[in-house]
Amino acid sequence: MNVRQIAIRTGLWLGIIEIAYGIFFRVGGFHFQSGWGWVFYLMLPVAVWWAQAHYRRKVGSMTYLQGLGIAALVVSIGAAVYAVQVWAYNEFIDDSLLVSVREYQMAAWQEAGLSGATLQSAINQLEISLYPAVFAASVCLRMILVGVGCALVISLINRRPDVRGTS
Repeated sequence: MNVRQIAIRTGLWLGIIEIAYGIFFRVGGFHFQSGWGWVFYLMLPVAVWWAQAHYRRKVGSMTYLQGLGIAALVVSIGAAVYAVQVWAYNEFIDDSLLVSVREYQMAAWQEAGLSGATLQSAINQLEISLYPAVFAASVCLRMILVGVGCALVISLINRRPDVRGTS
């Protein structure tokens, strides 16, 4: 099994698990900016760690660059799968998620003391970012940035030189 096969399989599983977690959050009435939202991002390093460990078990060694390659593919595929679901859900099924994000953010800004032109400018920027396609793209980008950031550290920890000394 090569790097690409392991990364694609793990990335698809990551996307499916993220979708299930997102459905759990919606059904449970939770908000991703609540205290439990961090669990969503915890799945990224866990998936990267698992894919790299699986590769090392199959091959026996993994260089830092191979680890980064695995991580980049896993995170990108998982993020893309989840982002497509976020877009489709918000575009065709129920846009109440975007409404709740808007309400949550506006309440946070008002609590922080924003008012007048500053608040109106922030609301205008928020409205642009809450189109379903833009929102899905921002979710995807955020996941990739967090996942690759974690991967830099995880790949360094997980790297194992070739036992024959040819890494």
